[in-house]
Amino acid sequence: MEFKDCVIANCLNHPKMETEDLLKLVYQASFGGEHMLSDYEKAHQAFLEEYTPLKEDKNMPLYEMISPLLCRVNMRSWKGYGWEEFDLFELFLRSALLYKNDGDSLKKNIDVVTLLIDHGEINGDFSSWGDKSKILLKDKKPVHHSETYSKAYDPHYRVVSFSLLEECLISLGCRPTEQ
Repeated sequence: MEFKDCVIANCLNHPKMETEDLLKLVYQASFGGEHMLSDYEKAHQAFLEEYTPLKEDKNMPLYEMISPLLCRVNMRSWKGYGWEEFDLFELFLRSALLYKNDGDSLKKNIDVVTLLIDHGEINGDFSSWGDKSKILLKDKKPVHHSETYSKAYDPHYRVVSFSLLEECLISLGCRPTEQ
C-alpha cells in the first residue's frame, strides 16, 4: 500500500473531507503523533479526558491506514473490544517516539495529494489546497479537522505505528485483519 492508496481510501470513507482534513492526514502521515508529546503528563491527561467519556463501539473500524507505516486507531472501537486504555496510550507513545521524521516526506506527501486533486482521483472541494499546503510546508504546524468533518464523523483516535499495532493485537489474541 502506498500513501496515495491511503489518501484515496480516506476520501472514500469520509466523503465530507475538506482541505483541512487532507492537510491533517498529510501532516500525520509525515510526522506521526510526536507533536502531541512535548509534555508526557499533559499528553496522558488529554488522552484520558478524551477516552474516558467515549461510548464504546466495536462495530466501528478499529483502524484506518494513513500511510504505509501509520494508522489511526479508533478509540471507540478499542474501548468496544474491552482492551486497556493504557495499552492504546502506550502504543501511541511508542509510535511517536519511534516515528521521527525529518520533514522530507511532508513535501512528497503534499505532492501526492496535489496530483490526486489535479487528476480528479479524489472528490471534494479542495480549491484552497494549493495555498494552504504551501503554508503547511513552510510552517510545519499541526492542523485540526474541519468543522464539517468533526460534526460528520466525531473523530477520536490516536496515530500509531501499524507494525506496533499488529504486535499488540497478536498479543491480545487477534489479527489486525479481524477488526
